[in-house]
Amino acid sequence: MMKIYQSSNILNMAFSRIKKQNSSISIRGLAIKLGISHVFLSKVLAGKSPVPESRLKSFIKIFQLDSLAEKELKDAMIADLSVSEKIDKILQFKKNTKKKKTIEFFQEQPLKHQSILENWYELPILEYLTCEELPKDTVSIAQAFSLKPSQVTLALNKMSEAQLVKINENGQWVKINNFIRFPANTPSSLLKKYYTDVLKRTTAELAKSTQEDYNRRLIINFSIATNAEKIQEAKQRLSQFLYNLSLEMSDTHSNEVYHLTLGLVPLTPLHHGK
Repeated sequence: MMKIYQSSNILNMAFSRIKKQNSSISIRGLAIKLGISHVFLSKVLAGKSPVPESRLKSFIKIFQLDSLAEKELKDAMIADLSVSEKIDKILQFKKNTKKKKTIEFFQEQPLKHQSILENWYELPILEYLTCEELPKDTVSIAQAFSLKPSQVTLALNKMSEAQLVKINENGQWVKINNFIRFPANTPSSLLKKYYTDVLKRTTAELAKSTQEDYNRRLIINFSIATNAEKIQEAKQRLSQFLYNLSLEMSDTHSNEVYHLTLGLVPLTPLHHGK
């Protein structure tokens, strides 16, 4: 019995979608853009041939896959591998993957240091200092975040007092500990203001409408019906995921600063289970 490659399902759905948007699109035309023969592309869409890994990025772009469809395509490609190929992939992954660190790797900050959350831009400035490719002078930092140089100076001085930054031997500000966290289990006016300001920044980013702006961000929202008893575990798992993701994304050759906000909020009244 001939093997059917699962990756064809994702690509066929995408092809159907873009065909509805533009009826002139054809398999032959897509094949030309992908740099492959239309016969081979037909086999891929029919599930008779796998997506060539060397052209994966081109497939994602030409078939206009969003991040979710991209992940599902990659998962399908892994599922399509033979047992021996999967073993080779796992061995290669283990070879190239550093040992994961947990939340214990983050240095907890005392409550008094939460004052650096007073303004939305103070934590981003702290992260900016870890970007090796970016200029660290006050004016450059201010321009990066559309701030006044005086605001940057005040923020750096505040962080210096909290022993989060220092001036190195080259006269540049540097972050002392790359991974810090501000543990909090009770609401506070400072945190509420900080989250409100950050959400305003997210709204401002959403207002940008160019394709490049869209490609640089990811904003996902959905509603889900669940049991209230599952919420606590979900919060713990999401928090752990974010800490792990932070460690994995951190790079010694960073050149941009991002803010990641995740919200899990109730939309229905409190239910007492009666």
